[in-house]
Amino acid sequence: PAARAAGGGGGGTGGASGGGGGKEAWPTPRSSIEKRLQDAVKKQEAAMEDAAAAAAAPSFKPFAAIYAGMGVLFLGGMAVISGSVPGTTALWQQDGEEMPLYKGNPVVFLDVDIDGARAGRIVLQLRKDVAPRTAENFRALCTGQNERRLTYAGTVFHRIIPGHLAQGGDVTHGNGFGSESIYGGGFEDESHALQHSGVGVLAMANAGEPNTNGSQFFLTLNKLPYCDGKYVVFGNVVSGTEVLRAIERAGSPAGAPRQSVVVSRSGELVLSEEAERRAREALQTPAEAPAGAASAVAATK
Repeated sequence: PAARAAGGGGGGTGGASGGGGGKEAWPTPRSSIEKRLQDAVKKQEAAMEDAAAAAAAPSFKPFAAIYAGMGVLFLGGMAVISGSVPGTTALWQQDGEEMPLYKGNPVVFLDVDIDGARAGRIVLQLRKDVAPRTAENFRALCTGQNERRLTYAGTVFHRIIPGHLAQGGDVTHGNGFGSESIYGGGFEDESHALQHSGVGVLAMANAGEPNTNGSQFFLTLNKLPYCDGKYVVFGNVVSGTEVLRAIERAGSPAGAPRQSVVVSRSGELVLSEEAERRAREALQTPAEAPAGAASAVAATK
């Protein structure tokens, strides 16, 4: 997943573009927890579409995050209070494995169009607790709120190898030959603590050498143990695995996409003030309750 040799600098893309073609139906939820998550993402999507329509400027700037370090994770208006795993909130199961969200970490999204038609939304958690500079770089590129005005909105997945990876994030050239971070140029490998352990792992692509991270990233389509220690893993898909599989179907063994796969919009999932207030109230539990006590889910507007 090395980035293609980058040429000279190029201008960053503008603000996030509007949605794509007709919306496809959401997949049938596999559990009540998955339905809650799906409903929350739908509400967040509707709110952001309303904000985009009302904005006077031609570019859409997603809201800033307001995670408050409250011991609760906010996702699209849903407050989820942790239980079983210290420091984590398990929302659902994927392929039989529990996929935890780590409290205090950003949650971002990529809206994907394939051949001009809406494929859906991929929601990712960014492991700020493991690789803070890498997570912040990705978050700021999702929102477009950075000094260099770079954004993932409008970029393409330029390399898709079924059973292996889907690579994108060229914010300067748009074809895999550019990669620029919010820090300017490349930046260091922060950590190799996390592994390419299965489908939906988020990692940085580099220029074929350590400490050359920019904007390009890849999402795994399988376990990739041979990538461990070479690329920085800093997040994972928490919703939208079906979209990732649709991206995979657009790929080819050589990596050249057979269809156009575009990030039509990107941003950060946030919580309304009312939802935050209700989440704070929900957190008012007896002081003597032991850590890791029973889980609770507080649905909010």
